Amino acid sequence: MEEPGEAEQIGSTRASQLSYQSSLFLLRVLFYRKASELPSQPSRLFLDALLHAGKAHGRAIIDGVVLPLARNYTKFSKPASELVQKVLKEQTSASLIHFLRYAGYFREA
Repeated sequence: MEEPGEAEQIGSTRASQLSYQSSLFLLRVLFYRKASELPSQPSRLFLDALLHAGKAHGRAIIDGVVLPLARNYTKFSKPASELVQKVLKEQTSASLIHFLRYAGYFREA
């Protein structure tokens, strides 16, 4: 049996194998700009993609999309706030705690 070629190995790289920094950059490029400029409710495809990425890389979604959206008051529209709410509702408790700690709502004892 032949060894898979380099292109096949690159194509088979799983999301969980990405480093935090790589996934943070990738998720920010893919989702932040679109999320910050939502004129109305996001499409189901966009929301599903964001939620799926959040399940795989919860902390990177929080740090790369949710926190920048929440901090940018000029672009934090009603559709963006609803998107943030849906993402946070789907996240694990660890990601939610990370968000709240980073946002300054509570500190570790």
